[in-house]
Amino acid sequence: TISVSGTSTAGCTGSKIDSLLVNAIPQLTISGGSYVCNGYTLSLNVNGANTYTWSTGSNSGSIAVTPSVNTTYSVSGTSTAGCIGSSVNNVTVISIPSIAVTGNTTICLGESTTLTVNGANTYTWSSGATGSLVVFSPTTSSNYTVIGEVGVGCSDTTQTGITVNPVPSLTLTPAAATICIGESLALKADGAATYSWSNGLTTPTVVVSPT
Repeated sequence: TISVSGTSTAGCTGSKIDSLLVNAIPQLTISGGSYVCNGYTLSLNVNGANTYTWSTGSNSGSIAVTPSVNTTYSVSGTSTAGCIGSSVNNVTVISIPSIAVTGNTTICLGESTTLTVNGANTYTWSSGATGSLVVFSPTTSSNYTVIGEVGVGCSDTTQTGITVNPVPSLTLTPAAATICIGESLALKADGAATYSWSNGLTTPTVVVSPT
């Protein structure tokens, strides 16, 4: 409340009282986050005023942005009384990781192989395993998917197949034999591509003369 008194040249005094209403500056709140994966869209929402004007030119209470570099978004809001407030939101753009898997992807039945993945911060495999280095022992040829993430949830996915080859089933002809000292016997192996005998020979058929 403001009062004023005034005196005329004749010495007479008059007064006036006036009331002033002070309206608060609107306090704007922006929600939606301050990080976004490169190539993804982030929704920013503002409240606290009656009408809004964003630095993007939008007059909506919510905007969708897809920045390719770190960007600051500002918004001004006007209350019903005409008072204006403002706020800013800094959005950091996180690069999408590119992950790669290395390791032996062809094994024999009963063997194990270690696969290593790199390019991100954390990893989750379709087998349930986690970590950058995982040992697999499949009994049949199998495909494994791994998701690599950086700290804010930006991720990349890749798939790796492990081929499991069967162990050859060898047959030996004859399977057992009896000979006399001084005699020889031809032994023939079947079921594989190459052979290695205990006497050092590598042919499918060997002639032996044990004493």
